Amino acid sequence: MALSVRRLSRAVVRPHEPTPNGLVNLSVIDKLPDLRFDVRTLLVFKDGNETCAKIIREALSKALVPYYPLAGRLVVPQESSNEDDLHISCTGEGVWFVEAFADCTLDAEAPPPPPVPLMPHYQLKQASFDIAAHKIDQLKRQLSNSIGKPCSTFEVLTAGIWRSRTRAINLNDSSINVKLVFYANISHLLNPPAPPGFYGNSIFPVRISVSSGWLVDAPLAEVVQIIKEAKAKIPTEFNNWIHGKGCGVDPYAIPLDYTTLSISDWTKLGLKDVDFGWGCPVNVAPVEIPVEIMTIQPFGFPCLPPKPRTGIRFMTWCVEESHLPSFLHQMMNLHAGLN
Repeated sequence: MALSVRRLSRAVVRPHEPTPNGLVNLSVIDKLPDLRFDVRTLLVFKDGNETCAKIIREALSKALVPYYPLAGRLVVPQESSNEDDLHISCTGEGVWFVEAFADCTLDAEAPPPPPVPLMPHYQLKQASFDIAAHKIDQLKRQLSNSIGKPCSTFEVLTAGIWRSRTRAINLNDSSINVKLVFYANISHLLNPPAPPGFYGNSIFPVRISVSSGWLVDAPLAEVVQIIKEAKAKIPTEFNNWIHGKGCGVDPYAIPLDYTTLSISDWTKLGLKDVDFGWGCPVNVAPVEIPVEIMTIQPFGFPCLPPKPRTGIRFMTWCVEESHLPSFLHQMMNLHAGLN
């Protein structure tokens, strides 16, 4: 069915009160070219009325007072010869706000949005899996008993997705290395600590590389174990990088090949707790995945399923069409608890 969207109003929302001006220097992480993209997110609320847009617009104006850099513009200082030396010019110009009406309903059963058209390099296909909370708890108990230490939901599901995908793409040479990349929060490792109210990126990539032959045959407990070991190295590796003691490899330069799987955890972003006055959203999902990622990088991210479901929804764009049936079969086995 065709979807009709009618724009009701659009305007630039400025801070409610005067705010400081000047330049704000971005962190080393926030200046990285690989992180220069937007992720558009859809929040679906069950309740609300015709005043919703007015309430959000007024709240946004007030929020731009303490978060005044968001009302500014990205610039490269005139005295800088480095085009990557991004700063925020705190001009108070504001942000765009658009109110629109769509002749459709959005409920908790609405399927995730389709992927945007892909460039021909990787014809990645979307696949989403809802994994029930009781099934996750069952897998965590099994693997915790095998390893002898507690396992997190992220560790268990990431290990399962990575092994399932590697089995599905069926590399002819078992000696070919496959890689897993995910980002860890390193705000607690910053020295000196980030100032109160800091809302820039505080992430560091965790990279794991093993032979495809090993991963295909490995028990899931062993895959979880190497993820744990990689996470344990984060403080040392981040400290080495920040002090220029690395091995000369940029940790943020993620390999852009079909044998690399990137995972981004959406379960702890706090979007499910957003409340503008009429309750929290019943569903949170990406409206559009950045083309910069989709065209060059197999990836997936765990997020929360629509209410009232519990557990995890794992959304992926990580295999091409020829590998999709096998990937779906492998994920069914994982959900069944087959290790």
